[in-house]
Amino acid sequence: MTFLKELQRRNVIRVAALYLAASWMILQIIETVGSLLALPPWVGKLGLLSLALGFPVALGISWTYELTADGLKRDAAVPRDQSTRQATAHRLNVLTLIVASLAILTVLLDRLTPTGRRSRPDPAVAAPVKQRAVGTTIGIAVLPFTNMSSDPEQTFFSDGVTEEILNLLGNVDDLRVTSRTSSFSFKGQTVDLPTIAHKLDVDYIVEGSVRRDGDRVRVTAQLIDVASDTHLWSETYERKLDDVFAIQSDIAARIARALKISLGTDELASISQLPTQNLEAWQKFLQARYKLRNRKSAADLDDALALVDVAIARDPNFARAHSLRALTLLLGPAWRQGQAEFEGQRSNRPAGNEAADREATGSEAMVAASRALELDPGLGEPYAVRALYAQAHNLYGEAYRNFRKAVSLAPSDPDLRNFYGGFLLEVGYLQAGWNERQRAGQLDPLSPLIAWQVGYAALILGRPEAIDAYTVKARENGWEGFETAALEGGGASERGDFDRAEQLWIKALPQHENQIRMSMKAIRNHHVDTVTASMLATLAPYGPPGIARFAVLALSGDVDRSIDTIRGTLDPDSLRNADGSGGPARALGGDGIGSVLRADWWMPQSATTRRDSRFAAIVHDVGLVEFWREFGWPDLCTPTGNGVSCR
Repeated sequence: MTFLKELQRRNVIRVAALYLAASWMILQIIETVGSLLALPPWVGKLGLLSLALGFPVALGISWTYELTADGLKRDAAVPRDQSTRQATAHRLNVLTLIVASLAILTVLLDRLTPTGRRSRPDPAVAAPVKQRAVGTTIGIAVLPFTNMSSDPEQTFFSDGVTEEILNLLGNVDDLRVTSRTSSFSFKGQTVDLPTIAHKLDVDYIVEGSVRRDGDRVRVTAQLIDVASDTHLWSETYERKLDDVFAIQSDIAARIARALKISLGTDELASISQLPTQNLEAWQKFLQARYKLRNRKSAADLDDALALVDVAIARDPNFARAHSLRALTLLLGPAWRQGQAEFEGQRSNRPAGNEAADREATGSEAMVAASRALELDPGLGEPYAVRALYAQAHNLYGEAYRNFRKAVSLAPSDPDLRNFYGGFLLEVGYLQAGWNERQRAGQLDPLSPLIAWQVGYAALILGRPEAIDAYTVKARENGWEGFETAALEGGGASERGDFDRAEQLWIKALPQHENQIRMSMKAIRNHHVDTVTASMLATLAPYGPPGIARFAVLALSGDVDRSIDTIRGTLDPDSLRNADGSGGPARALGGDGIGSVLRADWWMPQSATTRRDSRFAAIVHDVGLVEFWREFGWPDLCTPTGNGVSCR
């Protein structure tokens, strides 16, 4: 008898088929239950491993033993004329068919049948999803859900539902989800979906509404294929208010399935994870986030902090509330300082007291960020808070590591990528910084702030065409500040068109016309006279010509004064010694907190200054050389013995 026939006689092949069918059904059940209960990813992995280990055991038992009326007996102990294997084979065939049918039914029920809610016929059954090349992602935008509640103050709640669906979809690898800023830019506007899809560069749009009435909530959602103007999926949920988390998770999962995206175990766990078990904590968190994002004064930051503190009091283990608290604390001092400067106010408090208060607030923000990560190590925002704090204290290595961690955990967050890109430009990683800023612009195509900051990155790299493209985009997106015209002036300067540059800088800063004309005269003549030098000494170190001096000195070729300008911003007591001791560097004046680095050092017009040996000494003294030795040399500098040479 051949080996294959012996396998058939001992029902090994039938047992294998039954085992595989049963395993498939078990895994489907684990996936469904795990999604509903937000079980950790290792549960599914453990189930798969256990079933895999059991497979050879089942085959071995089938080969070695035979099931008889008296129980299991070794095959050799059962006479052939008394064998029951043929009857067992028939039972195994029937059982395999039943189990396989149940497994298929489980999949169909999970994919096609809505559970626990009122449902409408699903157009996705007949609507095909566009085919895409392997490795590409699907672009999707979640528009702000309409607040259908009688109380307009409930907008924070409907916005919160929208943002959570957006965030949950951001955890799906095959989706490119447009950022909140771009999606919410259409709020309250009457714009047709094809126009929105074109501006956001997406193929699919999610829209819906939220009605909250007491302890009940009604959420409608629909997924639209813009090109074909078809509804791939739609649903209405009417639940108790505390079911809102399950609604959000279900919407995200069903959108992914309607787009025929297979969700992995980790993605399912992420989508199903509840931010908090306490509904009041959740609502206070939404209100705090709404206040922070729509802030118009320092009082809004105070309100946001008070609200998030209530959320934490209701649920001390609410990780995202601790993260929001960290960001609110970190933004507070800078926001107040900027607002005071804008309003022409001066603080009557001694500088030392302000520095102590800012440092204390920053330390409190770091404690909150650490607590958030203790509770949820998968959050990206707390790492960004750590990175910004380190950057402000000129701890470049710490900032770099935390920025990279933040971006790896939240790759679709345009703000984190924009912050990271700015840091990379400061430390001399120009191409990498340009890439990050561009990526931020792709993730948030309608953000006016990010658009002009990508233009600034183009200025640092000497790409005037890109400057023009992004400044136009910033204005189209609604930016009204002087920055766009100032950047275009920088682009004209890089082209050598100083007349055009002068016109643009005066357009951007008409109140500084006299200083700009004096600066441009020095640039054209490649000479800074005594009168111009006295004027420049009254200006800030960095910024466009006419309001700052470094660019004027660099463009005019006055290396001595440009080096002195850099040195004049540094606290000499904070610099590194020749043996590498000392540091970190501090800014001179004010409260001493803030990055001492400037991307202006790496502009094309700063090349003459960079080639000077005194510039090499500066990058050593502020700790950049040590940073480069650990993490890699920048675009424009290379090591030379114990020092560095820049071009």
